[in-house]
Amino acid sequence: MRSSLNGIIGVPQVLMEDENITDTQRQYLQMIIESGQNILNMINLSLTIYKIEQGTYEPTESEFDVLNIFKQCKTNYDLHLNSKNIEFITYTDGFDSANPNHIMVKGEELLAYSVISNLVKNAIEASPSGGTVEVCLSNSSKIIITINNQGAVPQNIRDTFFDKYTTSGKDNGTGLGTYSAKILAEAQGWEISMHTSEVEGTTTTLTIPK
Repeated sequence: MRSSLNGIIGVPQVLMEDENITDTQRQYLQMIIESGQNILNMINLSLTIYKIEQGTYEPTESEFDVLNIFKQCKTNYDLHLNSKNIEFITYTDGFDSANPNHIMVKGEELLAYSVISNLVKNAIEASPSGGTVEVCLSNSSKIIITINNQGAVPQNIRDTFFDKYTTSGKDNGTGLGTYSAKILAEAQGWEISMHTSEVEGTTTTLTIPK
């Protein structure tokens, strides 16, 4: 599958070099490239999850900008946010600048994107219409990231929130989003937890060593 996808991605990249194509055609080609790359990333992540479950995965650590991942997620989920009239707020605490342009952390960027994307998507889906999803990135002895929405996790799945196939109230829910977030986070040496109540809503927390 990966070999076939590399061909699907590669041909549009070659066509993009043609000076005779129109801007519209170039946009369509770029959409094909991005869609193919997204599918390839999903396949690679599935293989990574399998290796983690089998105990054969060997992590490779690098440094990347976690703040940029949240910006990407905001862009990717703009339509969903707008359809539910949800405000997405990101703020920082404890950094040298009140509004840092970058927040560098250690881990694997592709795995980190999957973790954060799953948690943000889950927060948006669980948030009531007209609500707010708040993301806070705090700097102390560790980098602590919290993602809060105003919806409460149903009582019957609170104890199994991060377990495989746990889902409630979603027509097409697979129960793999929070599960994959947990094992991909822990594979990087991160900690992940969840707190929920009818009063405070739901907060998932990522704790990242420096």
